Amino acid sequence: MDTVIYGAGIRGQKFYDILKNHGILVKCFCDIRAEEILSVNINGEIVPVITYEKLLEIDLCQVVVGIANGGVCSEISSKLENDKIKVVQIGSLLYKSTNDIVSSNRKFIKDYHLREMQDYFIDAENNLNIFWDEASDFLKYFNMLDLTNVVELACGHGRHVNKYKKNANKIILVDILEDNIEFCKKRFASEDNIDYYVNSGCDLSEIDSESITSLFTYDAMVHFEMWDVFSYLKETKRILKNGGMALFHHSNNTESNNVTFATGTAGRNYMSKDLFEYLCNRAGLNVVEQKVIDWSSPLLDCITLVSKL
Repeated sequence: MDTVIYGAGIRGQKFYDILKNHGILVKCFCDIRAEEILSVNINGEIVPVITYEKLLEIDLCQVVVGIANGGVCSEISSKLENDKIKVVQIGSLLYKSTNDIVSSNRKFIKDYHLREMQDYFIDAENNLNIFWDEASDFLKYFNMLDLTNVVELACGHGRHVNKYKKNANKIILVDILEDNIEFCKKRFASEDNIDYYVNSGCDLSEIDSESITSLFTYDAMVHFEMWDVFSYLKETKRILKNGGMALFHHSNNTESNNVTFATGTAGRNYMSKDLFEYLCNRAGLNVVEQKVIDWSSPLLDCITLVSKL
């Protein structure tokens, strides 16, 4: 069966590269601009771009939709399925042996960040004002945290650490990627108050119960599967001391009930302000404040401050 990627833009080309690195050959791209761009050059390899009409002529194929706009992605997927073309999630295609879609999506998020996020980490170092500007709601809520013993979840390359380390007694940097943790160890080698933890992507099992005064995560949980979000909320309840607080930057993306990191706008997974509050309630956490915010699209994200009573 031939594999085709719908969407020859940046996301589609990244999908092509990841699939190729996993030994999955892509026959071509399909794109609305096919008659204009004809082909794309990916690392010196010329890959053809065909029209939708040509796609319909392929006898047997499966299509991975690689479009950055989640609403459009959903529309294209529906159109393909209506035309009897098999649509596959990239995570399910890459990790066929994985038992469930949540695990495959988690693996894809990890793989994508490992292979495709180096440029992002560099750019992100120069765009911290959205978090730390004096007028930022992030900073307003962050200043309510007790930094005596703080966990930063999904720390990446540690770009936030220098903004708060002087006020923290103890810091635990947590990330699913060992490369990120190793980067942070080198970056903060001179600091004696930072511990490091490579976790599973859905729990904090190596952190003692009731040992933490605060936890926060910025620009990471927006990508997580809802089930992993709920797991982290339960873990947050477990590790926080009574009176401790946590600050979460999460998705407010409900553009499709089948949205994933791979298909959502700006990689936003399915979540909403109200659903997050519900999950906090079920995890035993008290929602103190919430604020829906703009990101690459209006009202796409939310920040939620919670406490353990």
